[in-house]
Amino acid sequence: MVGLKKSFVKAIPNLLIKYNSIFIIIASICLFCGMVGSTIKVGDKIEKQIIILSQASLGVYLLHENREFRMLLWNRIVNLKRFSEMPILFGGYIIVSAVVIFFIGIVCEMSRKSLMDLLKKRVKKNLSTVKFSFAKKVYGRKLKKMGMRFFDESK
Repeated sequence: MVGLKKSFVKAIPNLLIKYNSIFIIIASICLFCGMVGSTIKVGDKIEKQIIILSQASLGVYLLHENREFRMLLWNRIVNLKRFSEMPILFGGYIIVSAVVIFFIGIVCEMSRKSLMDLLKKRVKKNLSTVKFSFAKKVYGRKLKKMGMRFFDESK
């Protein structure tokens, strides 16, 4: 029974800070509810930057929470074990690493978004060309029979 109490006492900090902890969930809900009704006055430039960062945040989260990428990132690239013996450097290294990862993730997400927008434009352009040529083939003959012409044909 004593062993059970000791393991439970050791598990309490993990219960308080895990993502699915009831305390974290309640804190997240309270923070969200507090921010929904608030109005913060900022300039137009800052507002645009906040919108860009908020749009890219989901992409950054999905990128660094990918199982394979997370293992590569934290174990091979960042490698926190190097500074685990030096607490002062360890804290600074974690903060700098998180900020660098966040901004690299934002660059990746913004690049992905730009590429997708470019692809959408090309697909939309090609699709409208296909639709136009199909409509011309189908309805052009019918219009000619009726003595009319398709709107892009010259006189």
